[in-house]
Amino acid sequence: MTNRGMADRWLERLFISAVVVLLAGMAYAFIRMNAGAFTRPGDIHVDQPENAVLDARSLIAIKNRKPEVFGDFTEPGQLPASLRIHGLRYAKIHADHIDLVIARNPDVSIGARIWAISHRTNHDEPTRYPEICFFRYNNDSPESESNIR
Repeated sequence: MTNRGMADRWLERLFISAVVVLLAGMAYAFIRMNAGAFTRPGDIHVDQPENAVLDARSLIAIKNRKPEVFGDFTEPGQLPASLRIHGLRYAKIHADHIDLVIARNPDVSIGARIWAISHRTNHDEPTRYPEICFFRYNNDSPESESNIR
């Protein structure tokens, strides 16, 4: 084989290797970006469900007294340990509930939701924990009892 033939073969192998690495990187990024996207109510796992409900309701009460305390997103490290559920990306604290978001893309958020004692009607799905629900919110759909922000 000539030097030119060997160089062409080497470049071909290098190109194929680069394409394989690029595709693997894209697959990894897609999986990371959509982690939790196929989560269902039975996949929600809370280590301390009773404490989580109490702590969530305390944070909701604080939010109602001082709305400025919490921004749009609350990082897991700023939450009580009981609310750091498996796969938690961030929390959103509202006037009558807290969303523990485990998956999100630009349009859809999925996770666990804990309601204040007094709250609006909703169609969240039950989980294995009596006072912790499963939610799926889509910002492209109108708000409803099944699609609560």
